[in-house]
Amino acid sequence: MKYKFKEWAYIGTGGALGSLLRASITQLFTTTTFPIATLLVNLLGSLLLGGITAYLYGRSNQSLHLFFGIGFCGSFTTMSMFAADATILLEQGQTTMFLWYNLLSVICGILLAILGFILIKNILEKRGTQ
Repeated sequence: MKYKFKEWAYIGTGGALGSLLRASITQLFTTTTFPIATLLVNLLGSLLLGGITAYLYGRSNQSLHLFFGIGFCGSFTTMSMFAADATILLEQGQTTMFLWYNLLSVICGILLAILGFILIKNILEKRGTQ
């Protein structure tokens, strides 16, 4: 699918808001010993994207998908910073912290995405809007 200007605007606007929120959280939670800010945004983003996926499942709302899924969550979460943080922990010889960071990021991220999906799906079912 080729995006038109309107679709690019949805992605860009969502992306701008997601990256600004990520930058704000990073400023609040930056530490020198553990990459808590990256962990927080990725876990929160997983929960949010799971919920968005449940909401959009079976619906054809392209604008919400572009704004929230690709734009907002795509820029709010950060795989590249996760990889860089993990590499730095390993380079510094902090093997235990490296392992915990990776386990928490991957396992909790998946679990939170599932939780977000289930929560929103249940809410929609109770409202009769699924």
